[in-house]
Amino acid sequence: VWPAFFTVNFTTTTGPGRLLYDATHQAQRVDHAPGSYECLEFYNQSQCTLYFPPGAQQLFAYFPASRTCCRDLALGASPRDWMLRTNHTYVGSKVIGGVLAQGWAYAGGAHLYYETQAAPHRPVLFTFRNITAQDWFFQPATLELVQPPLSALTLPPGVDCTRNCSSGNRGQSSMSTWGRSPPSLLGLA
Repeated sequence: VWPAFFTVNFTTTTGPGRLLYDATHQAQRVDHAPGSYECLEFYNQSQCTLYFPPGAQQLFAYFPASRTCCRDLALGASPRDWMLRTNHTYVGSKVIGGVLAQGWAYAGGAHLYYETQAAPHRPVLFTFRNITAQDWFFQPATLELVQPPLSALTLPPGVDCTRNCSSGNRGQSSMSTWGRSPPSLLGLA
């Protein structure tokens, strides 16, 4: 089970990112750096931030360069106990980035999630099947058990997010591959 709230940095092969999570407000946000696979592939944009606003069962993609936004999947923030809710299989331990981590396969083997083997467990890696450019290598040392400000989890004021996303090559975010659990781990829940 994830902490009630936290922030953590991650990297992909296309750049850095950051996850902000707050279960008490059922909200999360994922920042992707310019040139990220997520933004280019799914939204045809260089940079994006994915918002799961407080209490909403909706994913929004925000594009800072143009200050525009679109409505993507009807998907809320990851529940804290997403791993308990999924049909997961333990896949063993291995060293990732110098950290001993234990892993699980879930979503029919579509994803692998690794966390530090020693308690307190911290995220280490989240993978997407056959799309290594999207894999999130978490930086456990950056995990902060602090509640993100509510303003950081809320869409920027004055931005119209009523239009549906007409996303890049696939038509919707990578979150669609999560099914209902978890959405963002892209968010950790």
